[in-house]
Amino acid sequence: MWLRATASCDASLRDPVVFVPKSYVALAAWIDGARVLDSSYEQARGMPWRTIALPAACHDVDVTLRAYSEYTQAGLPEPPRVGERAALVTALVPADLHRVALACIYLFVALVAGTLALGSRQRRALVGVAIYALALAGWTLFHTKTKQLWLPSMPFWFGVWWVSVPLVSTGVSVFLDAVFAGGPRRVFRFLAIALGATSLTALGSLVVPATFDALSAPIFLAGRGLSILGLIVVPVSLAIRARRGDRDAAILLAGVAISFVAVAHDFALSFGLVGGEATWAQAGYVALMLAFVLIVRRRVLGMQAQLVEYAATVERQAREREALLGDLHDGLGGIVTNVRLLAERGEREGDGLRMPTIARLASEGVAELRALLFGFDQLPRSWRHVAAELRRAGSTMLEGHGVEHTLEQDIAGDAPAPEVGTVLHLVRIHREALTNALKHANARSVRVRLVVRRDHLSLDVVDDGDGGGEAGGVDLGKGVASMRARAEQLGGELSIERDGGTRVSLTAPL
Repeated sequence: MWLRATASCDASLRDPVVFVPKSYVALAAWIDGARVLDSSYEQARGMPWRTIALPAACHDVDVTLRAYSEYTQAGLPEPPRVGERAALVTALVPADLHRVALACIYLFVALVAGTLALGSRQRRALVGVAIYALALAGWTLFHTKTKQLWLPSMPFWFGVWWVSVPLVSTGVSVFLDAVFAGGPRRVFRFLAIALGATSLTALGSLVVPATFDALSAPIFLAGRGLSILGLIVVPVSLAIRARRGDRDAAILLAGVAISFVAVAHDFALSFGLVGGEATWAQAGYVALMLAFVLIVRRRVLGMQAQLVEYAATVERQAREREALLGDLHDGLGGIVTNVRLLAERGEREGDGLRMPTIARLASEGVAELRALLFGFDQLPRSWRHVAAELRRAGSTMLEGHGVEHTLEQDIAGDAPAPEVGTVLHLVRIHREALTNALKHANARSVRVRLVVRRDHLSLDVVDDGDGGGEAGGVDLGKGVASMRARAEQLGGELSIERDGGTRVSLTAPL
């Protein structure tokens, strides 16, 4: 493409130039028929602007430019200007400040993410964030015009652009694969590996320059093709997950949507379909990075909450174990001691009459041990298993004495898993209430109802006995005091009512 014009400049200019703001093409220039510039296409890679010196006090100078490109678009997207070299170059700085600041932020995010990845269980997700941020930092710096002032090596900047383009998509794919476990048919894993290989090949083509001409077209096509595949698969997959209630997918889908709109705007801008000069791509990439950071933060906070919950569970289980060991000592300890003393006394005195007492104490000891073992072995399980154990224990205790036993259960679907201490106290209160009904109330039937909700439980034991006569029946011995103490340890209440029978009611929070 040839361009020709007549240029004039003010006599006050000390260093007049023709300033070509943006080209990325091979450029040759003639001033009044004399060639003053002839840069090759390789030299033009990454070069954001050029200056062509004019004669001092130039007037009606003939300027001819020849632009050559091997790319699909050739020409000068911005018109050349004539002026003082220093003033024209200095004017580039304010327009670049936001890009330089953004690149520094990207580099900081990449450094932090890479450092945190060394000791985090979210290692792969953080590596994806680091790759994405690092690639964006390089891509952003490449698109600054002032880079030619502080690092004028254009082959280096072209290499930064050449590698960062596929590396951006690589970081996205690594993050997706880490967070969403490969995606549908593990396509995220495929994209991460394929784009990673493309990025490494792009870097290798720069390290071995002789291979660049042969590899550049395949690298370019592979990177763009994989990116287009990702643009189709990723939003669809995220939309499906978001509809199923995946908050991380919804957050990332919003970031992808914003970045897609921004890039689409810039494509339309480059083809003249929309007006203006401002590009939106950087805003879209920032939105996507913020989505990454937010998702990682949510996952780290979730893991911290799980650790706190696990520590609380371990501490609670330790307390429950101590309580169970105390119950084991208090319950079985006294029974075993009585059995030993009675056996020793019977052996000394040759008295066989104590054998029934020993048998009864042994039976109580077995029942005590079974309650404790149920607390250890059956948990954590559902409240339906607890109800089944109460039904089995009640039938074993009562039906052998001709007392009818029934148990009803009303357990909510959102009830929490039973805890060892809660179940142990519940089993003990249930057994003590049945023992009182059997020994003191002369009952013919006992009805038990267990209700469990999300935040509380209740247990009702109702018999049709006479309450033990004037003595009060159920209040005999230490049974009621023990039941009330256990209800208090559960943070609940125990009530006893008599009206044509006895009702023992326990309510406790969960």
